[in-house]
Amino acid sequence: IPDGAMSVVVSLVCAGGGNYQVWFGNSMALGSTTLTGTCDGTHELAWPITERTAMTLTVAVPAGVTWRATPTFSTAPFVDDTVLASDCKEFAAVDSEFMNADGGYRAHAIDAAEWTARVEKATKDLQALAVASRSRIHDALTQLHALIEDAHPRIGDASFTMDSGSVPGQTISNACNANQTPLVLTGEFGG
Repeated sequence: IPDGAMSVVVSLVCAGGGNYQVWFGNSMALGSTTLTGTCDGTHELAWPITERTAMTLTVAVPAGVTWRATPTFSTAPFVDDTVLASDCKEFAAVDSEFMNADGGYRAHAIDAAEWTARVEKATKDLQALAVASRSRIHDALTQLHALIEDAHPRIGDASFTMDSGSVPGQTISNACNANQTPLVLTGEFGG
């Protein structure tokens, strides 16, 4: 890492499908995110650099996928999108509501009536966030709200619908990670 570098952009080129995972330094210790996507061309991935950033770049791709990663360091600091950061924080709170409804029901800490009330509140909170959002995840929030409304999840399975494996959920997660404002969920039940 050059002296004075405050950010890095890694140009990752990979093709052939499958997913990639890339992290710079010790993401767990720094609270930065692992960036993921599909090996379908060129991807520009960015991270902040601090005095604690380790000089490692880790790339994980499926066997047989050809890839090339080129880092470009800058003395300019990494700048996150503050509007998106706010939406990510609010979405994490809503996602936590769904997760805790399911977790509480599965742990027999709440009954079906309370699960239903919690999911209804979380659904309304998601709708309010989608309506108020002015960030680039606005459309994905709107789609996710529609998905939850249409799914009529079974008791104990609301978070499955919210899971980041869904297309809008993955879009939200990827955008928040790229902004280095990952979704941090708060668990109410379990250890």
